[in-house]
Amino acid sequence: MYVRDGLGKTLINEGKFEQAITLIDLSVKMSSLVDDKQFKIESLNNLIYLLALKDNLKDANEHLLALENLTQDTDVSKKMETLIEVSKLGIELSKDLNGVKSEIVNFERDNSHDFNTTAKERILRLKHQIDLRESDKNKCIESYNIWDNFRDSIQIDFYKNLKDSLQLRSQKRVVDEELHRLRIQERLNQTEVSYKNKNILYLIILLLALIAIIVFIYYFFNRLKKQKATIESLQKELHHRVKNNLSIIDTFIEVAKEEFNEIRFTTKLSELQNRIDSINEVHQQLYLKEDITNLNLKKYIDKLSNNITASFSNHEIEIVNNINNSLTIKADKSFSIGLVINEFITNSFKYAFENKSGKVSINVVENKNSYAVTLKDNGKGLPKDFNIEESETFGLRIIKLLSKQLNGTFELINNNGVILNITFPK
Repeated sequence: MYVRDGLGKTLINEGKFEQAITLIDLSVKMSSLVDDKQFKIESLNNLIYLLALKDNLKDANEHLLALENLTQDTDVSKKMETLIEVSKLGIELSKDLNGVKSEIVNFERDNSHDFNTTAKERILRLKHQIDLRESDKNKCIESYNIWDNFRDSIQIDFYKNLKDSLQLRSQKRVVDEELHRLRIQERLNQTEVSYKNKNILYLIILLLALIAIIVFIYYFFNRLKKQKATIESLQKELHHRVKNNLSIIDTFIEVAKEEFNEIRFTTKLSELQNRIDSINEVHQQLYLKEDITNLNLKKYIDKLSNNITASFSNHEIEIVNNINNSLTIKADKSFSIGLVINEFITNSFKYAFENKSGKVSINVVENKNSYAVTLKDNGKGLPKDFNIEESETFGLRIIKLLSKQLNGTFELINNNGVILNITFPK
């Protein structure tokens, strides 16, 4: 803000009024952001003076009213009062040329004004404006030369003073830098001996601290390793016990099947066994693996498919497992995925082929943030009147429930068979 105002004043002295108006107008607007009334008064007055010279009396009078309101409760120096009076003469220039000429004469004779170089330069500029408006060529040239010479003298004095000031500052800076360098050197000399003695002590302390940290890290990680081994052992034991308990339940169901002669009961019990086997297989694989958190999905689904195929009499149905050999999935998600695939394959065996040959394909793709499961058979497809929203079949209810449990979405498509798509986050 202050830089813009300074540049504006320089442009005034150089006669570049358009650029000066732009910069000083911006300074006036920004001066409301700071509590500096003197700066705002000076900027407003400079803007009024420039607008008057450009005959923009409407804006000049508006700013003059704001300036008068601002100066009512503010102490203004004689220098600023003089400059404000000059700006008012500039406004009157377009209204009463002869009156302004007389006022300038009286103004110059009045000793109460602080007739500083800025005020004198602006008075000379106003005289030149009067000669321009009177179209007196000789006077116009003469007044312009007087104003221009005075302006040049101001700039010469300014740059001379600036040069002297810079030279003085440069000399002082050299002296200050030398004194500062000497003080630093003295301090370095005073502390050099103590630093050398302290360095040895610090090195010893550092080595001891390093040894202590290494010992701590060794015992910490050794303890952590033992805890991890204990936890994994307990988890494996838990998987083993759950697997054994599920096997016992499976045995009970097998015994129960022998008590029924009706095929509808034995079929339902076989389906129940397949669901139990899908859960049991997860525990079996986790028990046998070193990594008890992830499961090889292809191996798991192969085992699951074989169990389902063995429970049906139609062995002409081919199950194609397209899952990548290296794909692994978190153990907690594998239960739900296994049950969904179990339900789909079971329904395909029961309803899709009607004792004919067919194919069921399984595909699971791992994306950046999700898994995409695609299950498809080439059977007869869904009935024409099938409504997925209204259907309450047990298998479909299980698939919906498990998809929701995985925070996933699913769709059932009837296209040369049935296609089930499920997408769920990792």
